[in-house]
Amino acid sequence: MSNRGLHMTEEQLAAILKKRERGVIGSTGECGSPGAGSKPAAHPKSASYLEEMLAQHIQWAGLPAPQREFRFAPPRRWRIDFAWGAPGYMQDHSHDFPVVFVRPLAVEVQGEVHRIKGRFDADIPKIQALTLAGWRYLPISSKDIRTGKAIELIEKALKL
Repeated sequence: MSNRGLHMTEEQLAAILKKRERGVIGSTGECGSPGAGSKPAAHPKSASYLEEMLAQHIQWAGLPAPQREFRFAPPRRWRIDFAWGAPGYMQDHSHDFPVVFVRPLAVEVQGEVHRIKGRFDADIPKIQALTLAGWRYLPISSKDIRTGKAIELIEKALKL
């Protein structure tokens, strides 16, 4: 895993994540830095705890801020957990990670709810529509988030 921007080893990150799961430490805000408190508050559009954890990791790694819960293909109610390069995306240039988007990137956290057969089947048309509209689609597992692999994958995808 790349430590650029995280300033911690994989073991340190794993220890922090383990403490977060037990509720020992929390965040100072939606995508705040680690600190005392409770688990991160859910994003207003019903983001999961895993999505909030990934949002914090994205910030800690110094990656460009994504659009959260981006509504894709209105009037459909489809949402993308994390979107880079979507219409209306304004890149924050305060970081050292320059990105030029040729094709937008959609990152979806595949939590427990996605293991339900009906939910998985219901996601297929959304993924197909994203792909046909020229989006790059990157599913992220809970293990990817907990191990830090998610940041590595997103960083690579942003550089494509």
